[in-house]
Amino acid sequence: LAGGLRHTPVEIRSVRTDVSPLLEAVLARGLSADPEARHASAEEFARDLQRAGHVSSGRRWRTIGIGAMVVAALAAGVALTVRPWQTPPVLDPNAYAVFPFRHGPGVSTGWLDGAGCARLLYDAMTRWRGVRLVNDMMASDVWSRSHPATVGAVLAAAESLHAGHVAWGEVVDVGDSLEVRATAYNVRRGVASARQFVMRTSEDMASLRRVFSALADSIVVGGTLGADSTVLSGSRDVNAVRAYLEGRASLDRFELDKARDDFQKATEADAGFAHAFLWLARSIAWRGAEPREWTVHAARAVSLSRQLPERERAHASALAAIGRQEQDDACRRYRNLIARDSTDFAAWIGLGDCNAFDQRVIRNPRSSSGWSYRGSFQQAVTAYRRALALVPSFSAAERGLATRRLTARVLPQDENRIRRGFALTPDTLWFGAGVTLVADTFAYTPLPYADIQSSGALLRPRGHVEAVVRAQRVAEQLSGDWVGAFPLSVEAHESWALALERLGYLRRTEAPSALSEMVRGVALARNAGDVARLRAGIVRIRLKTGDWRGARLAAESVLMAPPSGAAEAHVFAGLATLLGRPVAAARYQRMASTDSANSPFTSSQGGHSNLPGPLLGDAMALLAFAALGAPADSVRDLYASIDRGIRLWAARGEQARVRDMLLRTSTGLAWDLLPSRDVQGLNAQRDAVLRMRIALSTGDARVARVEGDSLAALTAQMSPGSMGLDRILHLAIGRLALGDTAGATVSLDAGLGALPRSRPLLLGVIPQAGSIGRAMLMRAVLAERANDLAAGRRWSEAVGELWAGAEQPLRAQAQATMRRRR
Repeated sequence: LAGGLRHTPVEIRSVRTDVSPLLEAVLARGLSADPEARHASAEEFARDLQRAGHVSSGRRWRTIGIGAMVVAALAAGVALTVRPWQTPPVLDPNAYAVFPFRHGPGVSTGWLDGAGCARLLYDAMTRWRGVRLVNDMMASDVWSRSHPATVGAVLAAAESLHAGHVAWGEVVDVGDSLEVRATAYNVRRGVASARQFVMRTSEDMASLRRVFSALADSIVVGGTLGADSTVLSGSRDVNAVRAYLEGRASLDRFELDKARDDFQKATEADAGFAHAFLWLARSIAWRGAEPREWTVHAARAVSLSRQLPERERAHASALAAIGRQEQDDACRRYRNLIARDSTDFAAWIGLGDCNAFDQRVIRNPRSSSGWSYRGSFQQAVTAYRRALALVPSFSAAERGLATRRLTARVLPQDENRIRRGFALTPDTLWFGAGVTLVADTFAYTPLPYADIQSSGALLRPRGHVEAVVRAQRVAEQLSGDWVGAFPLSVEAHESWALALERLGYLRRTEAPSALSEMVRGVALARNAGDVARLRAGIVRIRLKTGDWRGARLAAESVLMAPPSGAAEAHVFAGLATLLGRPVAAARYQRMASTDSANSPFTSSQGGHSNLPGPLLGDAMALLAFAALGAPADSVRDLYASIDRGIRLWAARGEQARVRDMLLRTSTGLAWDLLPSRDVQGLNAQRDAVLRMRIALSTGDARVARVEGDSLAALTAQMSPGSMGLDRILHLAIGRLALGDTAGATVSLDAGLGALPRSRPLLLGVIPQAGSIGRAMLMRAVLAERANDLAAGRRWSEAVGELWAGAEQPLRAQAQATMRRRR
């Protein structure tokens, strides 16, 4: 059949598979003995395919003889075999070809002919940066020569111009108005990529220009924006607007990290895009970040605010005011926004932020201290809760940042929680306060920070415990609601577990407990850091319930794999310290020190200081050794290394401050291991343990006893578990050095007995984690001396279980204690 056939060039783009009906229609013609008839049949077959939508014109192929086509089609059952005749043209993915529109019946032509519509659309699209338009004269030339009438022909025409996209459409008469239908295609993807945008208009020029402008914007950006979109007044860069719209879509899905990245791309594409800067600042703020991370973006939005609608201008100004620490101005703006629209979610979040971030202290003659905080934590709590009530799904945004921000920033759930602040006197004066309840609301009376350091009792005003319990119950209620709304949220279960733990619901079968919620969180977690943190929570709960073996096994299972980063290393350090492994704990501490957020060191004003990485790593490692009191050589070597590092790094006038910050706690914990009693530069007034140690080393028993009694009195004022076990342990050590065995025993019993009530940070604070096994060991020794068999057995078995895998010499101490009990 193929003999004598000549190859026929035919313009085709793609072949669909349902061509058998057409094959049947041309078989008789195709099998004709006349070569010219066969030639015409091949061309007609291709045209029939094209008209039926099976083949779209645009790529030049050479057909095989019709007989071979028929044989191949019959063999495949449905397909037409073709082979390329030439390489398809390279298409510019950013180029658009705009072709004349079709007109339906009844539409007047005149100036509004197909070419006129194309010109209106072309002119509107030229306003966009990042889009290349095929020269309109070239497009007109191709159109006038080929007169494409089908989608396939239009795509082929655009392809011949190397355009990656084509815009085409039609105008139809609808009553007393016109309907303009513009369709955009991706040339490579063909009909499947069609995006149609429809708008109605009258025939006057102003209306038509508005409509074609809106259609152009929608085609370029990729979505329907509407003719009066305010976003487009801020940018004509297609990449910027597309990234901005992606960011808004990410926010709709509560993906704050993705939204932040999208808005960042928009600002990088167009540095004059006010909307993008505003939403970038807003998305960062909503993630729970500090103002310094988004202030510059808010300020940029303000500088470009003429592009923004009035309400968005007010939001930008309020965000920028928070960054400038003008919280009163920010709160005023947010209250005005809420007065005009009580459902403004962003304004309620902002009102919470401007109060929560307000550290300013102002003079107030009606306050008992003469000072008061300008911002209200109670108002922040109310604002955050109102925002979450308006948009409950925001609780799940980016791993529960909103809920955690509420509970961490403004709910005082721990008795030792200090609200810090400062007054702008001639010299900045720092303040702190503990919470109380006044008229059923959270209230704080600021006191100079120096006074707080010398007497922690100042942080416990009347009603303090009641206020803390109230905050804990609010947190439990919010977290429980969160779990109910998002039962598959890891963060929701963890938040509820922490709230239940604070309230003492550690392990129970009849209702949710801290342990059950931690276990559920682990089952749902997929991130390694989440798993480690939650499993450490399980260790802590088992420890609090007296399951010493279960706590050790759970901790060992976590430590089997290496930490994936600094945050996880911080968790590992606490677990290693609990198990009596100072060398491992120090190694994890060094890893954790690569992120300064894990630094435990605060200045005399209560803030963190920037320190060189090696110096911070040494100081954090020393804390692990000092917390466990071993190994002695490591303590002494690191102490000397840090001392040298401070002299090399810090200015002479700053050395005493830095030394006090880095060495004060470790010096008090490891006093007996240090060869010298050099406390120069250490502020003993800030640390009762250190004061007692100094008095004992100088033989001043009276002062040592006074300091010990002062620390014991402060502990007695606090609820069980609120005072750190590390301080209670060293109080007992001091009392024992004074010969007060009974006092030491009472202190240890109180501290160990309060383990179930200790704060969730028990294993996150290295000195506290290290004090648990040491306190058990010391209590077992004291019981042995007193021939208290029950107490001796209890605590020797406890420390034996916890330190079963401890490093030497701690394991040896635990084993020796257990042997003596047997």
